[in-house]
Amino acid sequence: MIELVDYNPEWPRNFEQLRQRLMCHLANLTFQIEHVGSTAVIGLPAKPAIDLDVIVDTQSNLFAARERLKRLGYICREHLSMTDRRAFKLPGFAHNLYVCLRDGISLFNHITFRDHLRTHPADAARYGELKRALARKFPDDKCNYIEGKTVFVISVLQQHGASKHVINEIRRANDRLCQGLRKEQESF
Repeated sequence: MIELVDYNPEWPRNFEQLRQRLMCHLANLTFQIEHVGSTAVIGLPAKPAIDLDVIVDTQSNLFAARERLKRLGYICREHLSMTDRRAFKLPGFAHNLYVCLRDGISLFNHITFRDHLRTHPADAARYGELKRALARKFPDDKCNYIEGKTVFVISVLQQHGASKHVINEIRRANDRLCQGLRKEQESF
């Protein structure tokens, strides 16, 4: 079920606690850790899970971070991973963690979209309304929910110079995500 909640002013504090904990374990690998996703935009409704990007400089640091996160109990969610990022979930905790290459498409997507919504309140409001409408229309269908948001996200990224290659990679990533989600559902 897609659960959206109103913006919670505790989300930035929750992010900061996660960031500090992760920095203790990843400091020598990490360039930066960013709060991304809807919980990073004041006033935006969101699924109640903090999204964060751990940014690394090299592919070898990406793999080293993966190994350290596994030792902390994180599960690598391969179907959410791309060549420039790895996606992780810590069972029992409400956050999604992505280890991203600093010059990768995934990071460009997350940061550009977040920053646009932070500086364009009318677009943030439209995006919030779109998310609520999609959650009502597809309460149990994450793929249609994601696909419904993709057009809006891509239009914003194009305003910020996203190339056709970047847009195609984002579409392919969403397709892989939906394939993985469907496989997860079949296994239950």
